[in-house]
Amino acid sequence: MATVAVSILSAVVVCVVFYLWPPLIILAQGEAVVIERLGRRHRVLTRKGPHVVWPLIERRHYVKWSYLEEVDVHDDEEDGDEVNDGVPAYRKAHFKDCRIPTREQCYEMPMAEYVTKDQSRLQLRVTVQYKISDVEKAVYETANLYEEMQSELEQLLETLFGGVESSQVEIEWLRQRLLGLFKPHKKFVDWGLAIRGVRIKKIVWPDDAVNGVRAVLESKKVALATRSRREVEVENDILVERRERDLELERLAHQSKVQDLKQELERKHAAHTNALDRERYKVAAESGLPSEYHTAELYAAAWRRVSSSPTAVLFPSDQFHALEPHVHK
Repeated sequence: MATVAVSILSAVVVCVVFYLWPPLIILAQGEAVVIERLGRRHRVLTRKGPHVVWPLIERRHYVKWSYLEEVDVHDDEEDGDEVNDGVPAYRKAHFKDCRIPTREQCYEMPMAEYVTKDQSRLQLRVTVQYKISDVEKAVYETANLYEEMQSELEQLLETLFGGVESSQVEIEWLRQRLLGLFKPHKKFVDWGLAIRGVRIKKIVWPDDAVNGVRAVLESKKVALATRSRREVEVENDILVERRERDLELERLAHQSKVQDLKQELERKHAAHTNALDRERYKVAAESGLPSEYHTAELYAAAWRRVSSSPTAVLFPSDQFHALEPHVHK
């Protein structure tokens, strides 16, 4: 009987322990859990799937981060709270869990008013895209990650707007400046945050700032249009110059090719003429003709070449006609 009671008591104790400290945890994609052993951080679970946590000696580390979320106006009116027209209302919300999201997230800052260098007041609402790259730093280096991140972002925005005039503020310029300011910020790196992007969700300028910004945008638009026309003209001039240069190179190449062909033909003609002269000299030497006949033959051949030219002037000679029958024997 005592054995049965001990067994039942043991089973109850095991069930209570497993209920209070579940030994199995299943992670989804983009989640991480910090495991502490005997009160000290032991390991970080990041791989999706089931993981075993030893009861009593190991436990999950829970975080409680608070942030501001926008309240629906209709819900807030039902609760009896007063809501100003056109001004969004916020309330504090809490994130309490052991599963730390490691996928990319968006943190939307509440609408706030900032003062520029020329004492203009503008309202701004910014959304920051970030990712927790180091879970241990995000858990242990801050007591409340969301609140401290919002406070640091507000300080950076106040510093930025305090050094610029309202006429300089443009949406794309502001987005690039904020991204370059947030991304390498030391505190965000120490907290294990990686800033991926910044989006200007809403910006409200005062009337004087609106007129100044419009004037700046108009001047930049005119300058851009003038520069675009000038760039097109310069590009057309460059294309025309390149085409003329290519045509000149083609003409020179064709002229050089024609000159080379002409020289080649002249060399072949000279070689052929010299070969004929040598052959005739050889025939005359073998036939035993007198030297005056050989001279006359050379004289006749030369004048035949001269007569074939369109600018040749024929020179009549009785000796040439008298010697020509002997030459062609």
